[in-house]
Amino acid sequence: MTERLYVRQITDNHWQWRMQYADGSWGDDIHAGTIELLAEWIPNAHVPVCVVICGGQTVVRKTPLEGVDRKLLAKLMPYEMEDDIIDPVDDMHFCFGSVANDSVDVLYTRNEVMQAVLEEIEMVSREVHHALPDYMFLDLTGASATFVLDGDVVMAKFGPEFGGNIGFSAEINIAPMILENLSSGVAIKDTSIFLVADSPEGLNLLKTCLPEAWQQDESIELLTQEGCYWDYLDTQVLEGPLNLRTGAFALRLPIDRWWRTWKTPVYAVAAGLVLAVVANFAGYLEAKNEGKRIRQQIEQVYLGAVPNGRRGDEENRLQSLLRGKGGGAASEPTNLVILLGGFTQAIDKQKDIQLSNFRYSGDQQELQVNIEVKGLSELGSFRELLASNGVESDSPRTSRQGDAYQASIKLSEKN
Repeated sequence: MTERLYVRQITDNHWQWRMQYADGSWGDDIHAGTIELLAEWIPNAHVPVCVVICGGQTVVRKTPLEGVDRKLLAKLMPYEMEDDIIDPVDDMHFCFGSVANDSVDVLYTRNEVMQAVLEEIEMVSREVHHALPDYMFLDLTGASATFVLDGDVVMAKFGPEFGGNIGFSAEINIAPMILENLSSGVAIKDTSIFLVADSPEGLNLLKTCLPEAWQQDESIELLTQEGCYWDYLDTQVLEGPLNLRTGAFALRLPIDRWWRTWKTPVYAVAAGLVLAVVANFAGYLEAKNEGKRIRQQIEQVYLGAVPNGRRGDEENRLQSLLRGKGGGAASEPTNLVILLGGFTQAIDKQKDIQLSNFRYSGDQQELQVNIEVKGLSELGSFRELLASNGVESDSPRTSRQGDAYQASIKLSEKN
């Protein structure tokens, strides 16, 4: 036997719960409160939960199997019972017990009742393994019937002497009519009936619900005991075939619960992934534009060195020129690529520098550039970057052009 948590729904937002341990003993305390308090109290997410449903919303009855194929019991029986059920059959949830003596125990309730109970319990991330009405748990040990008065509700369970394990829950003003109708079709002798209430006054009130014939029959022993519903539960009923947690409401993988738990992290990861893709794409576009700008600069340098040169693959043509393969005539060694490399690296680091034009002098091995800067401090920072890249710059000639400065600088290779 494993430990279980029994959760009983009293009203829509009023619950009671009690723990039963693996050795069959009960916890000392009976807890009560809202579903939020239940969620805070549950100590272990892996404790199986058994829901005790309000018996006034469920019906159990023994039904004959005349003309019903047992292989199609679950499909055909609800429609065989259609004339005895007020609500449409399609709106009802049925579960079936064992077949015996050409009859079967049938337990049914409305779909909306099961849906509401399971949604509330699973909202606090708990697995419901069993669901049965409150009267089905009453203990019949040593008695043919057990009656419990719980507030103004009478719960009753009957043994085989009454034609099978049947029962009901009803308000105390309705219970006498139900029992009177039941007694007219059942003759019981030499048996015991167990009455439970929380006070002597409650026991006397419960006795008045019994049919007059039962009260006057000396062969029927009325046994009374003060207590509450939780004191007289027979948990062995869970070993039987009846369980409302079947069919359309059978236990399934808690996908909805997992999704509620992981929904926020999944959304966060998805948002981070989208942002990363956008950032990478923006970086790619920026790098692509920068590549185009550098190639344009290389093309300008090439045309400056070879004004009538053929365009296309300017970088390799410049390297050929530097190696003395510039078209037949021997060329003097040049430091154009070194100067250009240091200059472009400095521009890449200081984005506020705009290149207007440049000219390379092979005789002086100098690169003269005209640039536009926002201020003289930015110009000084740019010269420091050039120096760090191995390029010396002379004192620039500057002129004010609106909000910016035009500067002309000669660059040479640093010794």
